[in-house]
Amino acid sequence: MKKIYLSFLTLIGAFSLSAQDDFYMQSGSSVTVQGGGLLYVRGAVKGEGNATLDNAGTIWINTANTSILPITGRGELEWNSSSPINNTNGSIILKGTGDARVFGSGASTVTTGTLDINVARITGPLNDAIVEIDRNITTSNLKLQSGLVKVSGSNELYVKNNSATAITDSSVSGFKWGDKGSSYVIGKLKRDVIASRIYQFPIGSEDKGYNLAEITTKSGFPSTTITSSFQDHGSVAGTTKPNFSIYQELLNPGCPGGGTWNQWLELDRIVNDFGQWNMTSSASGIDIYDFKGYPNLSAISDLSSYVFLKIIKAPENTPFSTDWSTFVASSGDKCAGVNVYNGEIFPIGQAPNGSSTGFISANGLSSFSGFGVGGGGTTGLPVELVSLKADPIDNKFIRVSWTTATEINNAGFEVLRSEDGINFTNIGWVDGAGNSSTILNYNLDDNDVFANKIYYYRLRQVDYDGQSDLTNIVSAIITDNTVFVVSEFMPNPTEGTSSFTVLTSTNRDINLVVYNTLGQIISDSRLIAEGNKTNKFEINLSEMAAGTYYAVITTGEHTFNKKIVVSR
Repeated sequence: MKKIYLSFLTLIGAFSLSAQDDFYMQSGSSVTVQGGGLLYVRGAVKGEGNATLDNAGTIWINTANTSILPITGRGELEWNSSSPINNTNGSIILKGTGDARVFGSGASTVTTGTLDINVARITGPLNDAIVEIDRNITTSNLKLQSGLVKVSGSNELYVKNNSATAITDSSVSGFKWGDKGSSYVIGKLKRDVIASRIYQFPIGSEDKGYNLAEITTKSGFPSTTITSSFQDHGSVAGTTKPNFSIYQELLNPGCPGGGTWNQWLELDRIVNDFGQWNMTSSASGIDIYDFKGYPNLSAISDLSSYVFLKIIKAPENTPFSTDWSTFVASSGDKCAGVNVYNGEIFPIGQAPNGSSTGFISANGLSSFSGFGVGGGGTTGLPVELVSLKADPIDNKFIRVSWTTATEINNAGFEVLRSEDGINFTNIGWVDGAGNSSTILNYNLDDNDVFANKIYYYRLRQVDYDGQSDLTNIVSAIITDNTVFVVSEFMPNPTEGTSSFTVLTSTNRDINLVVYNTLGQIISDSRLIAEGNKTNKFEINLSEMAAGTYYAVITTGEHTFNKKIVVSR
């Protein structure tokens, strides 16, 4: 092969030094490629000792090694020099029909204005050529046109530019989802970010393919960096099956497809042959960003067994042997990515460029961590509960009534009662309809009640096979002529807001003070409860740290102490 040994060379204007197999710089040599200049090499660019390479133009390394090895050639940037490649305003292009490699033993980071990846074999599967990066690279712009970028070990590919379009997949702005899989990064991809932007991280793994991550920063998000990577299950936990206990939560009315119904969501497993997105940043705060994950569905072998998928947010690099169900409640919006009514395998969203594709989201997040995927094989309860309520009848007894829209294999309902909202006992049974697709109404009268005491009710729906699920909680009270009753806080524990009710026979001024465990006052409120009605008051603890708080409710001669637990 030809080799060029230079002590000093300046390339001016559009002059092109071309047709070289290897470009070799000895220690002490210096090369400058001026703006508009082109250094074109068909083999390797190599620097030794303290050689310097200044580039304001273009360094083009062709990964196809001429006509001798048209397919299996390798283009290399081997930088063993202790001096940096000063390429802030220039471009490095790796292009051709073979693999490429960026490596070296020098301490300096390779810096470039634009890193352009465009490697693809001309035979076999398209875009399977690989660019191996064995050192830190900083670039202002990353153009991923074709080929897999494999960043090894703790090295990072750092896009030092907070523009949302600093990473593109073609000459146009933005990363086009329609070209999914043409090029992505395996390993650590880092980029600068600021508030109120949508940033895309084209990442994946060799085994599970391309799995795009997207971060939407909100107002108040600091100017900082986010580092991303995707780890497939095999690289994290070997053959160990991920651990996930059955998790249930009650979806709020208004979730996708839910209308005004309350519906239980049941996650029965974590997707055990997939992986997780790891997103790390120094940023933290209340509701500072939203996350979207675009999982490669073809990498999930038993996708047909899932009715829906949901993001699970866990601490970074959480091993799959940990019980991931403990992290579900902190994964963001309960409704995000969940559509338990329409029976679709996967929630369908709108991709950035307008083409329809699937994503799962977690919203209103406050810290960075790992994101896994959980799923369910059912649509929740086999009963769609339209309503559940408890009403005092003639101030003599309480009637518990409920309505269903759909029933599947429903044996019936246990009616449960509590005096503290926590400990429930069974007070009756009502047969179900088995299978039904029409509106059905049920009720049970509770006659064993006393005046001026709040009673709490919920249902346990039981299938023919013995499986059961609990509904939400409702409450009611019967009164005499003089009454002042304060309920427990519901929900409790809470992730943000909780409420209590006051029933009084006369108008009353109420003082509500909330303390933390150190005795410090968190809030102090003056409230008015109207007579002969149920007054509901809500407090917001969404900005409070997780822990235990105490509410003291006073009016005249009455004082009530209530405990509230905030969970995240």
